[in-house]
Amino acid sequence: MYKLTELEPGTYVYALTEMESADDDGYQLPPHWVCAACYPKRRSVLRKIDDAWVCQPPGKCAAPIHTSQYPQYAE
Repeated sequence: MYKLTELEPGTYVYALTEMESADDDGYQLPPHWVCAACYPKRRSVLRKIDDAWVCQPPGKCAAPIHTSQYPQYAE
């Protein structure tokens, strides 16, 4: 399960919740963000490239996110 999270004013991502981070085999997924613009249609994991977080695979969505934060589980 993902929760809409505001990183900075006006900058949103979906962050994985820790309670939902284990798959059926018990594998613990690492914290990660999903593109808020793509989330309703597909779950595109944001990936750090240079100084920005970008949608992977690249899509026609929001601009790259510039933040000094790194993914953490949503509360």
